[in-house]
Amino acid sequence: MRKPPNFELDDFRNDEGDLFGSVPAQGWVKPQSVILHSKTIRNTLEGTLPYGSELEFVVPWSVEASKAIKPSRRILEDFLSLAGKTEAEIHRFASRFGPLLIYSRIEDRDDGALIFESCDVWRHFAASMRALLGIAGDLHLGRPCSSPRWDAIGYIPLLVLMKKSIKIDWISPSSADGEKEWAVLAMASRQKQNQHPTVWAGLLNALLLLGGVRPWIVLDGPLGAQRSRLSFTGSNLLSYLALQVCLLASKHDAFAVCSHCNLTFTPGARAPKLGQRTFCPACRADGVPVRLAQRDRRARLQRAK
Repeated sequence: MRKPPNFELDDFRNDEGDLFGSVPAQGWVKPQSVILHSKTIRNTLEGTLPYGSELEFVVPWSVEASKAIKPSRRILEDFLSLAGKTEAEIHRFASRFGPLLIYSRIEDRDDGALIFESCDVWRHFAASMRALLGIAGDLHLGRPCSSPRWDAIGYIPLLVLMKKSIKIDWISPSSADGEKEWAVLAMASRQKQNQHPTVWAGLLNALLLLGGVRPWIVLDGPLGAQRSRLSFTGSNLLSYLALQVCLLASKHDAFAVCSHCNLTFTPGARAPKLGQRTFCPACRADGVPVRLAQRDRRARLQRAK
């Protein structure tokens, strides 16, 4: 597969040099195993692996919250770098963070599922997200959107091209099928007249749709003492990555939802840990964290009696 162009991301780094944004997220299920099936000449002669090398994920239906995958500070930057990485390096990242759950082939099992994903699709989305951020930098700085950035998006793997075209409103995408929507917009971006901010915004919206980025109610804590919180990512890798890309592209560095008043606020340099309460400055000043901690302690003592 042709190596995609390399883009600088310095416009989006924070003071520590990271591509980092704090967002209300939830963890997701870690695969039991991930196998890399590398395409060989034998596969070509036999007609197997028609879309190139692929990853095979063995994923259980559920996992304890304490064992769920927690996104790292460098997860977005490490994913974006996969555009130019080897299949072994893609396999290493996927083994740690799980499948993208797009353009996948899924086989249900009693205890979970087998999920097969093309390495070319992984490279395509790493290159495309990187290009979308590069275009965002051009737009924010008033520079022309360079053609190589669009080329990275328009160079589509065969598996993505197999999706049939649909009619789509590029200004306000509303299709329920994000895979078709992405394929249409990515194909359109090859043409010079379509390389403009409206299509760029449409691609970001399609990416959010692909990742299932929307408000989610999440339950944290042991059974009988669970508490609800609001998350804006689904329980999968792409959902977290898509929201991070769109926050950076729109110059929204980070946000969190207060566990007490449910208002959004900009957190400090460190992201709130998944499953832990986070409080806005007003609630902290009002002593809410201490009162809730004392209430929880009394409840634990009561249950222990």
